[in-house]
Amino acid sequence: MTRYLISFDDGAMTFPAEELPEVAEAAHAVVDEARGAGVWVFGGGLRSQETVSVVATDGTVTDGAERERKAYVGGFAVVDVSSREEALAWAAKLAVACRCAQEVRELVPDPAVHATTFTVASIKEDVEDIGARFDGAPDLEFRAATKPLELAESALSYQYVPPGYRFPYGHTHRRQEEVYVVLRGSGRMKIDDEIVELGEWDAVRVPTGAWRGYEAGPEGLELLVVGAPNLGADPRVDVDGQRDWWADE
Repeated sequence: MTRYLISFDDGAMTFPAEELPEVAEAAHAVVDEARGAGVWVFGGGLRSQETVSVVATDGTVTDGAERERKAYVGGFAVVDVSSREEALAWAAKLAVACRCAQEVRELVPDPAVHATTFTVASIKEDVEDIGARFDGAPDLEFRAATKPLELAESALSYQYVPPGYRFPYGHTHRRQEEVYVVLRGSGRMKIDDEIVELGEWDAVRVPTGAWRGYEAGPEGLELLVVGAPNLGADPRVDVDGQRDWWADE
């Protein structure tokens, strides 16, 4: 796989201001499609060149664009694809959505930077247990391993719900899909209005927009939860949660 930079110049988007919501919706649709295809790495728009600061080799900082420069990047996307032709195809989709031409350039990997391609962590020993923050059962465990493992495209957590207890919160995600894998024990899971029985090595996919809650059976319930995409520095902005969402009627 090779990464490509897809970009357009500042000022290239010349459509009327009232059409911006339509253009933004189209661009976000392409981004969502790229995420779904597993090729999206990162991207976004840049503020206008009037906000540029230039740092010289001696550390001197000059605010404002350089007069002799003819063009500045206005926005960009980085995709990780199998061929240049595939990168050009994504650029064509972005050109239509953003209503401006896109430039495509291959990123050159630095072997020194990418020498380490994996991370290892003990979920039980290296990952903090934050279960007490949920104010539930005394032995409730919740270990978020996304940051310790330096995950870039996904999220991972380990959870243990003691026998006979229910996780105190229900929640839903706007963008993240999750898969719940039962490592040990048994229990039940409520997804929107449907209740599913859980046994060892069952895996349940919960799509975006669906509410979910879960409870342990007599042996307790150990879960490994995998989510994608990665939600960045503050994943809480993607989550809506409600205490006692799954309440007995």
